[in-house]
Amino acid sequence: MIGSPSLVLRPFSACETLQQDLRLGLDLFLSTINSSQQTYTDTRRAILRHHPDDDIPTYSQIKSRIVEITGVESTEHDMCIKSCLAFTGPFTELSACPECGESRYDSVTKKTRQTFHTMLLGPQLQALWRDRESAERMLYRRRITAMILELLEANGGILPSYDDYFYGSDYIDAVRNGQVRDKDMVLMLSLDGAQLYRYKQSDCWIYIWIIMDLAPGIRYKKEYVLIGAIIPGPHKPKIVDSYLFPGLHHFSALQKEGLPI
Repeated sequence: MIGSPSLVLRPFSACETLQQDLRLGLDLFLSTINSSQQTYTDTRRAILRHHPDDDIPTYSQIKSRIVEITGVESTEHDMCIKSCLAFTGPFTELSACPECGESRYDSVTKKTRQTFHTMLLGPQLQALWRDRESAERMLYRRRITAMILELLEANGGILPSYDDYFYGSDYIDAVRNGQVRDKDMVLMLSLDGAQLYRYKQSDCWIYIWIIMDLAPGIRYKKEYVLIGAIIPGPHKPKIVDSYLFPGLHHFSALQKEGLPI
């Protein structure tokens, strides 16, 4: 005997309520993503004032749930307090910056004085392939490449127009010799300083990944530009490769081992 309907329905109802609260937290987070953390907290507090029985996640809780849902999270590495370099790769074991001599660790707490965050590329790409509409957009390069190869065959190696990098000889040759295959993804890396406040110099440096498999009309839109790392200031990095090392080490592993989709 399964039991009375009331005993069966109670757990389901509680689970449904939790899902609704999580959905509300996600909607609230996404709607305030371009605002401050305080905006999320104040809006959550206002909702709870009118609906005190709701269990809307706090800002830290919703961030943790988003990591669980997407699989996308950052990795943290030590860096020089003056931004000279990151203590990665050949600098991993150093206790002081070889450029400026600043100590890696606080003399009192013995903790690292500054860190930066790298967002690994693989989980971000997997998240884009996990959505049906997004995955369809990611197939653009395959479709346009097939069309270009057909045009070349039909027109004696001549193309009627050159609309994007797909039409360039470097890309076409890479496809023909097998360097770029249908199931590969083509990406571009870009790094620059970011001025977060109006009347200041660059407060941090950011590198991004551009997904070149997407159509040119959307590949540069914010939702498809993937953050590679955020490097705090106050100064320009002197040994940039040390900041790129964690992300490119991961990227190299994907090239060799592949990425399950």
